[in-house]
Amino acid sequence: MENLTAFKNKGQESIASLIERGKQQPDEIKVWGVTAAAGLGGAVALAATAKGVLAIVSTIANPAVALTLGAVGGGALGWGWIKSQSEGTITAGISDIEAGLAEAGEGVATVAAATTDAVTDAGDALVKTAGDSE
Repeated sequence: MENLTAFKNKGQESIASLIERGKQQPDEIKVWGVTAAAGLGGAVALAATAKGVLAIVSTIANPAVALTLGAVGGGALGWGWIKSQSEGTITAGISDIEAGLAEAGEGVATVAAATTDAVTDAGDALVKTAGDSE
């Protein structure tokens, strides 16, 4: 216990000595000292943060974790979107799809009729040509 107390006292004396020396320095040196200390502190904080972020990113980069997070996140977003849609909006969307299919069906019928007319005309022309050559 005495060693611990002695070590504590020695540390406090060292800090007090550094503070006294700092007070005796010119203002320009104080400014540069604070700037250097702040830069060093910022570098240490940035390095620690980068290591933490790197650890998190490397964990997320694991395919099993990434797929799980993507599935859960995508499911949550999709569920939220479906829930946010009102019943009227969904019904209106279905009506729009049905109207589009009906219009497409009319277009198909028109193409089929035109094709039938063209085939009939071609057949008539062949019959006429065959009749003229006899």
